[in-house]
This record gives sequence, structure tokens and C-alpha cells, in this order.
Amino acid sequence: MRRSDNGGYRTRMTDSPHNAKHDLIGYHLRLLDANEAADAAAAVQSSADAQTELADVQRDLAPLSQWTVAAPGDDLIDRILARTAHAPRLIPATKNTQPALARGESAPRSDGPMVSLRELAGLAAAIALFVGVFTPAYSNSRAHAQRVACLDNFRTLGAANAAYASAFGGVLPYAGATPAPWLNHVGPAGVQPVNTRHVFLTLRLGFAREPKLFVCPGRSGDRPMPDEAVSQRDDFSRPEHYSYSALLQEQAVHSERCSPVLPLMADCNPMFDPRCGNCGTGCRAAPVENSTSHGFGAGQNVLRADGAGVWATTARVGPDRDDIYRLADVLEYTGYERPTSNTDTFLVP
Repeated sequence: MRRSDNGGYRTRMTDSPHNAKHDLIGYHLRLLDANEAADAAAAVQSSADAQTELADVQRDLAPLSQWTVAAPGDDLIDRILARTAHAPRLIPATKNTQPALARGESAPRSDGPMVSLRELAGLAAAIALFVGVFTPAYSNSRAHAQRVACLDNFRTLGAANAAYASAFGGVLPYAGATPAPWLNHVGPAGVQPVNTRHVFLTLRLGFAREPKLFVCPGRSGDRPMPDEAVSQRDDFSRPEHYSYSALLQEQAVHSERCSPVLPLMADCNPMFDPRCGNCGTGCRAAPVENSTSHGFGAGQNVLRADGAGVWATTARVGPDRDDIYRLADVLEYTGYERPTSNTDTFLVP
């Protein structure tokens, strides 16, 4: 302990009067080591404040001297173990009567079954209940996540279309009139660019930065076009590189002169799957109205001319509520069909 600036005292170990009083308590109870006790004794001898504090401590702790506590004795541990052995147990321990196994020795098999038939049937029922309840919920959650990811693709492509139109005088992506037949068009040099040329422009010119934006997460087997191939082509190189259907354009569409709800792209037309391989001879109307990319005809994501991406449970979302996947009165498609008016929306691969 040492003298403080304000006339008080402090120990060498601490810098607060509060802890100095603790040291006086330890000094009185003989809990300090030799060095700390010597410092405390010197402080008490040299400080009137310390002597007063020590007298207060002795007075406060005087009742403790009225109690006499016997020494624990050398047999304390033995007495504790003996009392514990005779105490009642809530869960009695089962003594293992089997001898310990030697190294490399296996335990003998029991003659009876480890699990009864009733327990096995109960376990099977629990597993069946788990599969029946959680598997459909997982599948629905996964399908919903794929649908949301696909919709995000459309919203990003809507921004790419707007950037393209801003750079080209308000004209939406247009690569020239779509040749006929647009359905699996095959010429002397093989498969020729068809309707996908329009949407490919946004990727080719850098307005859409990633090929994976054109692949729907809900269509198994589709995969993004390799990045290094984009600059070498004028269209998607394989059908699985493009999952959607786009507006069949005979002329350029101006963003400010068309209906803002004009569908420009949507999930794959259910009648024209480029991977089926039999559309060259004609495709008939599909048995479902909606796209099959997200469930069997549950609906489709649609990209509108105003850049909005929406989920529609019906294919009749054109400006005049016309079917975006079919032309009126056409039952079989050969690739030479064309929209009959400016508001007749027809989305093809």
C-alpha cells in the first residue's frame, strides 16, 4: 500500500481505495501472502486513515469470531466417497458382467432379433410419413425457386433490351426479317439463324453480359452457351443454349410505338421444343395451353416491352388478350405462318 495524492492510501497491487479496503480485509483474515501482508502492515503503521479503516473492518467482521469451525480432517475425502456410495440413485447403473474383449476379438451375436417386427413396422411407417410430407414440400420449394430465378433472368434481359433501344434510336433488338421456314430452318450450310437472332443481339453486343441469362433453371438439359463462342457467331449455336421463345418479328419494333404490355419473350412455347427433333414436318397444337418449363402447364414467365417480367397462369396475355403461343385457326405449323396483325402476338423458338 502507498499514500495517495488526496491523503488516502492504496496498495501496490491496486490503484483504487475500494480495492485497498479489500486488502485490509485480507490482512485481517490473514489471507495475504507474506509480501502483501508486509505492505499492508507498513501502510497501517504509517497511515492514520489505514488504521481507521482497519478498525472499521475489525468491528464489521467481529461476529465471525463467534463461530468455531472444526478442521476438516485428513479423512474428508474418504467420508465423502462413503456417503456418496450409500446415497439413493435415481438411475441405477447396470453392472457389466461381460468380460472385456481382447484385441481383435468380436462380441458374440445374440440369438434373438435386435428389433421386433412391431418396431420395424413403426420405423417404416415413420419413414413413409416423412417422405410423403416433406418430399412434395421440397419439390414445390425447388420449383418455386427455379421460377423466381427464371423471372430474374427476364427482368435482367428487359434492362438489356432498354439499353439496346437507347443505343439504337428506340428500336428493340432486331436482326432483320425472320426467314421462312422459321421452324427448324435447314439450308445448304446446315441450320440457319432463325428467330433467336433478335435476342442474341443483346448478348453479342454486350447489353446482356452472361449467356446463362438465356437458360431457364427449370429446363433440365439446357446449359449456357460457352463465353468464347459468343463473339464468333450470330445466333445461339445449339438449341439447349436458349430456353425461351421470342416474338416472331417481320419488322423492327419501336419501344415507344408498341404497347407496353406487348410480350417480347416467354418460357418455351409448348408446341415447339427445339430438342424434340420432329418439328421439321409440322407441329400440332400442344395438349396444354401454358409452357411446360415450370411444371405441367402451371404457367409461364413473360417479358413485356416495358421491361417488366411477370408470371402468368394463362397464355392469353397479348395486347388483345390473344394467345402468345398460337395463331388463330392454325392447327398444324410448318414454319411459314405469320401473325395476321400488329397486335397478333406469336412467340416461337
